[in-house]
Amino acid sequence: MPFDEPPQLRDRPLLIQKKRRRVQLRHDRFGDDLQYRVEQWHPDEIVYVVGRRRRLHFQQVFATARLWGYRDVVLRHVAFGTVLGEDGKPFRARR
Repeated sequence: MPFDEPPQLRDRPLLIQKKRRRVQLRHDRFGDDLQYRVEQWHPDEIVYVVGRRRRLHFQQVFATARLWGYRDVVLRHVAFGTVLGEDGKPFRARR
């Protein structure tokens, strides 16, 4: 999905793959979660506290949400640095 705005995403389209069920479910779940939160709680702002390495992903997903019509809620990504495991490698919660 190509973006015109914001300018930094013009050359970085969001790719939604339908071949791999896991990837599709992740995007579907975000859309479902966003819709539920907006319709049930009517927030002014939704904050996602996730590592800095996911910055581009959240920029793309937030731009997609605006294309879907979610313009009345502020979507914000609060990034933090890498959390290292005991081995000194980036900690991965999904293993």
